[in-house]
Amino acid sequence: MQAYKTMAYDAVAVSSDDLSAGADFFQQPNADTFHFVAANVYDKNAKLLFSPHRIKNIGTLTLGIIGLTGGTTNSGEDFVIGDWRKALRDEIATLEKTCTMLVVLSNLNDHENGELQRDFSQIDIIVTADKKGTNIQPHRSQSSLLVQSGSRGKYIGRLDITRLGEGSWSTTPPDSLEQYQNRLRSIDQQLSHLGKPEEGTNAEVSQKRARLQATRQMCLDQIAKLKTAQLEGKNRPGKIYQSLSLPVQPMTSADTVGLIVQDIMKNIEINRNNSL
Repeated sequence: MQAYKTMAYDAVAVSSDDLSAGADFFQQPNADTFHFVAANVYDKNAKLLFSPHRIKNIGTLTLGIIGLTGGTTNSGEDFVIGDWRKALRDEIATLEKTCTMLVVLSNLNDHENGELQRDFSQIDIIVTADKKGTNIQPHRSQSSLLVQSGSRGKYIGRLDITRLGEGSWSTTPPDSLEQYQNRLRSIDQQLSHLGKPEEGTNAEVSQKRARLQATRQMCLDQIAKLKTAQLEGKNRPGKIYQSLSLPVQPMTSADTVGLIVQDIMKNIEINRNNSL
């Protein structure tokens, strides 16, 4: 818990393994200052043991961060893991009108995460932590992005997002009508400078004109395609992402001992200088 605080985590989902410590562990002093989230973990009186979500404002965006705990068969003496589907529907109803994006921190298994991504189109990002513990490159559907970093602190996952609108996810900005129109104007200017084809024009000029005319036709085709998409409501601005998994170099026991020795020697030197 102290490590999470040191790394300034905004929210952490609760796993069934975490719950093996018992409900009392999460009620120790200062535990309530940390943001555990679990929308489907209850006490024996059917009351939520944790906050089901956290709302985080980042720039102009408002994120609703929801925690889901897997393993309903792992319920213990002082807690019950309930149906994540019902809990998630309730959270979506609570948050979707006030949040720009909805993020789920999921401790569900691989099959359930697939179900979550398929059946809950309101969710924008799913950060998973299944038992495989491997890196998962972003898996995108029409509406959501599913990601996972390796377990046990072996990797740090970074996900950069640019939200242009409610459209689908992509790794590159969508083609814009203005982009092709500007390119078309540039091509027309170049063709104008080349002049009309004349007999005796050298081969290099003829080849350049042919390339420009082919590119011009491509631009016209794209402009027509984008205009059709606009009329059909399909050309909505979407969300752009870039992901990165950074391996963390483990510190061996020898490294640890070396750092301790260096620290001791440094303190000895400081004390020696102070005594002079």
